[in-house]
Amino acid sequence: MSFEIFLQCYRNGEPATFKRTILEEAFGLRDTSRNRRPWFFKVDYPDGGGADVYPDDGDDQQGIMFSRCGGDTFFNALYQLADDTKSVVFWPSKPPAVAVTDETTLAHLPDGFSGDGIGPAWVVHSGRELRDYIFRKRERRQP
Repeated sequence: MSFEIFLQCYRNGEPATFKRTILEEAFGLRDTSRNRRPWFFKVDYPDGGGADVYPDDGDDQQGIMFSRCGGDTFFNALYQLADDTKSVVFWPSKPPAVAVTDETTLAHLPDGFSGDGIGPAWVVHSGRELRDYIFRKRERRQP
């Protein structure tokens, strides 16, 4: 079973973009083989972590999906990318399932990221904090 994490960029409630080079720099990539498959690449790190990465096709990125992801290096890179681009990170879960790296990013999110839809967003300050928040233990509710 795979667990997906998404990163999306917004400004003033509307989709915004950032350059693919920012994505590549955050993940320490020199060659993503984007000439062969610009819509997919895999990262593997010495700590045993990594991810399958599904960026937008082209140089302008708005949304990225990460699958089969894990490890400290991966979460540090994801945090760095979210911070550099002031993007939101979200994942399938019961609310809240949204994180940002800076409180100023909250003002740029569409209404669906606050309230009952997905959010509210949690502000995280490191890759480790992002990982811990995503995989936090849920309290079991009594029926």
